[in-house]
Amino acid sequence: MILMPVSALETPAVLIDLDVMLSNIAQMQRHCDALGRAFRPHIKTHKIPEIAHMQLEAGAVGIACQKVSEAEVFADAGVEDIQIPYNIVGERKLDRLMGVNRVCRLTVSADDLVVIDGLEAAARRHNARLRVMVDLGTDIQRTGAPPERAVDLARRIRDSQRLDFAGLL
Repeated sequence: MILMPVSALETPAVLIDLDVMLSNIAQMQRHCDALGRAFRPHIKTHKIPEIAHMQLEAGAVGIACQKVSEAEVFADAGVEDIQIPYNIVGERKLDRLMGVNRVCRLTVSADDLVVIDGLEAAARRHNARLRVMVDLGTDIQRTGAPPERAVDLARRIRDSQRLDFAGLL
């Protein structure tokens, strides 16, 4: 740890009160434990592998991240269970996704057959299996498949030779 006066810092700079952060991590984990729920924090608030490892050491089951590039960073840093709860499309991104899938337990989501077809094609190209959840839409209609379509998506994943149905998101 480097100590210096605040006035010597160049901005922007990230300043973390380690004791407060560790207390927050422990408090959230205790809350989830008391509810009997697994905790998978989203790294969007910190994007720092060292903090993710602190969360994992406290009991988190894995992390969630937004993009393939973030999953690559955290997989390279040794995080073993990563979830990307967003549709991933495009052959180049899917090939990178399969690289992450090789080194950790990766779970992705899909809310459309086009997404599932792309995931399956990538898994086939890489001779791999991939865990896929169905993103179930809600009344706010932000993301996700409507309930009546979600069943068909789940069946499509279940029937795939390369995809494993991992539940609903």
